[in-house]
Amino acid sequence: MLSSKVEPLPTRLGSHLPELQRYRIPTASYTSTNRGEISGYQLITQSPSIDLKMKQELTRWCASSSTGNEQSWQSFNYHPLGEKYYVFSRTFLGPAEYSGRGNRQISTKIILLTEKQFASFDFLPTDVLLTALTLGLLKFSLTSPHEDNEIDFPTFPLHASLPKASPLSRDAKDEGAPETTNQLVHALTNQQRCAVVSSQNPLEQTKQIFAQLDDEQRRRTSFTTGLPYSRRRPFCLQLFKQLTLLERRRLKSQSIHLYDNLSVG
Repeated sequence: MLSSKVEPLPTRLGSHLPELQRYRIPTASYTSTNRGEISGYQLITQSPSIDLKMKQELTRWCASSSTGNEQSWQSFNYHPLGEKYYVFSRTFLGPAEYSGRGNRQISTKIILLTEKQFASFDFLPTDVLLTALTLGLLKFSLTSPHEDNEIDFPTFPLHASLPKASPLSRDAKDEGAPETTNQLVHALTNQQRCAVVSSQNPLEQTKQIFAQLDDEQRRRTSFTTGLPYSRRRPFCLQLFKQLTLLERRRLKSQSIHLYDNLSVG
C-alpha cells in the first residue's frame, strides 16, 4: 500500500533551507540488462509496494528506443496508473548496451504518487517532475540494489510554479493565446490525442499547456516530451523536435492531431 503519511524531510538542497515535509513514495528503474534469469529491457528494480500488475503496466509504458542519439537526449513522461496512482518518469541515454551491437542503453527512472499526494502539486505533472529533477531523484545506476526503497518526496513544489490559470471552456478561447494553442487545448479537453512538433523547451511548453487545463483534465492527460510513437503507449500529448513524412502519416492514421511550430506562453 502506498503511503500518504507526511514526515519531516531533511533537505538535500543546502542547510540554509528549512526542514521540509515529506511523503514516502515508491520508485522503479527500467533498462536493458543481462543480469539475472532474463536478459533485455525490463524493470530491474522496484519498491516492494509495486505489485505484479503495476509492474506489468509500468513496463508497457517504458521505451527501448529513443528519438535522439546525442548524450543530452532525455524525455519526461507522465501517465495515470489504474485509478489510484500516477507515474512520473525520465528516460535518458546511457552507455553502450551489453549486446555489443553498438546501440545506446535506454534507461528510465520512475516515481509514483497517489492522488492525494498529486493533489499537493495542483495536479501539475510538470511540477512533480521538476521537483524530482531538483532533488536528483530521476537518475539511477546499474550498481543499485535489486530493490528500490521508497524515497522521501516533498509535499509541495521546490521551484517557481506558474500561476494557476483559469481553464478554457469548450466554447470560449483565451484571447491572449495563439489560435493553434487554443485548438490544442480544446482538443485535449475533448480527450483527443495530439502531437506537437516544436523546437521550444518541451517540458516548459508542456507546463504552459497544462496551466490551461482543469484538475480533472490534468490528471487524465498523459504526455511524453520525447519518446518515439508506439501503439502500446497511448499518450494523450506527445512532443517532438521533428518528424519524418512517414512518421506524420503514421500519427495521422491513428487520428492524432498534429501541431507544428506551436508557440505557448
